[in-house]
Amino acid sequence: MILWPKCAKSCLIETSLSCRVPSDRAMRNRWITIIRSSREEQKWKPSARTCICSEHFRDNDFYRVTATGPRRLKKSVIPTQALFFASLKHNGEESAGNDSDDSSTDITIEEIHFEEDSSDLDSVYDTPKESKLRRELRRKIARNRKHLIKIEKLQRKHTQVKTRVCELKSMIKELKKKKKKNADWWDDETRRMVVEKKKAWPDVLATQATNRVSLGGMNKVKECIEKKRNEKKVWKRFGESETEIGNSNRQCAVPLQICRPGGQHEWQKADNIQAWLHTKTIVFMDLELKAELLLKFNKDDYIKKFY
Repeated sequence: MILWPKCAKSCLIETSLSCRVPSDRAMRNRWITIIRSSREEQKWKPSARTCICSEHFRDNDFYRVTATGPRRLKKSVIPTQALFFASLKHNGEESAGNDSDDSSTDITIEEIHFEEDSSDLDSVYDTPKESKLRRELRRKIARNRKHLIKIEKLQRKHTQVKTRVCELKSMIKELKKKKKKNADWWDDETRRMVVEKKKAWPDVLATQATNRVSLGGMNKVKECIEKKRNEKKVWKRFGESETEIGNSNRQCAVPLQICRPGGQHEWQKADNIQAWLHTKTIVFMDLELKAELLLKFNKDDYIKKFY
């Protein structure tokens, strides 16, 4: 059994000829006004499948391109026949003055064989309760359609965002490859300076190590001399020996004072420490003490130089 679509204007006649709502904005608005008045729904809007059957048009509203060809509806006509509501004020005279034989502005009448449209009018035989339920159903269907459209838009937006994220990831990957391949900041001048500093770095480390050893040896010498000074074995003098020191130069026969950095003798440099140990103003009462000091300083090259 073939199911014909119901007319949007509550037509109960089953027919295979139906006309879609025109796409021209002015004519479309006129059709919508008529259908809204018939349905008593001011917010009604036609769907993509909304159709009006041929029973609502006059015979002279149609024409044939060929004698055996399909009938076509003239563009400037509106539905005026078999309307159920008295509120509709359109009549046949309004459309009669707008007849036209121009085939380039026609609306093709399509033979439709799909299922029932959701925008159909209430049947005239419906009870008030059924009509109310039907209108409520239409409102819910329209709300559901809006939700579906919104979901579809969000899905498209989500797809666009995912595509953009993939593009940005690809760009980041390419930039990382380019940076790894071409390092613009690593020019020849920078490379030369780095190579020179690498070559000089062992000398810097050796100098720092020498300074640390020198300071350590200096502290050992200071401790040893302070210990011997307390034992009165090291004296600062200008004479041959302690017994030859007279009253005139007794001020020179004082115990040895350890000099601080920046004083009479500099303790920071190894050469000055060695020279201080061998200065003529220092007399070691025994050679073992002198050897002990030099060994504690732990500088064999200086020991060989000054012995």
